Amino acid sequence: MPIILLHLHSHWSLLDGVPSVGELVGFAKTHNLSALALTYTNALYGAVEFATECRDADTRPIIGAELTITGGHFIILLAQSREGYANLCRLCHTPSGSARFAGCVRHPLPSARLAASMPSRS
Repeated sequence: MPIILLHLHSHWSLLDGVPSVGELVGFAKTHNLSALALTYTNALYGAVEFATECRDADTRPIIGAELTITGGHFIILLAQSREGYANLCRLCHTPSGSARFAGCVRHPLPSARLAASMPSRS
């Protein structure tokens, strides 16, 4: 059974990740992982770089986000299509959904209802 790492942060994630996108993709290539997911907190900082590096290494990129919701809880969303990526972009870049840092305190999304309201493919 193949292993796919579905919750990784790179150096683009403030206080959450150390390896560069290239190092993560290199690790996947070295260990024959067919896919890899990058999930930044409340953002999609290195998504384009990640997708490009993965495709160059014949590794399937899975772009996601770890969103902070009310109550300080987190939800991890992974895009399954271009439409899913567009939904992630909207969630991460709307005024109520964007990551804001004030003394490194993360402000949550107003509710999980916004994420649940996004259209999805069955």
